[in-house]
Amino acid sequence: MGRILSTEAGNNIGQIGRPIRAATTRLQGQASAHGD
Repeated sequence: MGRILSTEAGNNIGQIGRPIRAATTRLQGQASAHGD
């Protein structure tokens, strides 16, 4: 039971984390572009 719940939680975190990671990468790219 606990394993199934933790797997579902991991999937939810993964779905949330993906766009956050993409946004962070985009912001870092803009920051380095401004730095140059």
